[in-house]
Amino acid sequence: MSDGLPVDAIALREEVKSKYRAVAVDPHGSYHFHTGRPLTRRLGYDQAVVTALPDSAVEAFAGVGNPFSLGALKPGERRRSRLRRRFRLLCRRPTGGG
Repeated sequence: MSDGLPVDAIALREEVKSKYRAVAVDPHGSYHFHTGRPLTRRLGYDQAVVTALPDSAVEAFAGVGNPFSLGALKPGERRRSRLRRRFRLLCRRPTGGG
């Protein structure tokens, strides 16, 4: 951890990947986070769209925010670029600490 971070970023990344992999293999397992259709509701996904998807496509869903909650895409805009822009704005927000 010579980069000054309080955690080992590589180990953390591998642990997160391991959790997502576990959900993909056993979507009905017991996890410390929400998954599947209930998570799509919590994140505000359009349930008309989610309902049209097969269970196999939704039951192993384990997260990421809903990029559509930020409003409709503009012509030529992609969800990824919108999420990056939103993340950059959040990172610039003052924390109030001194």
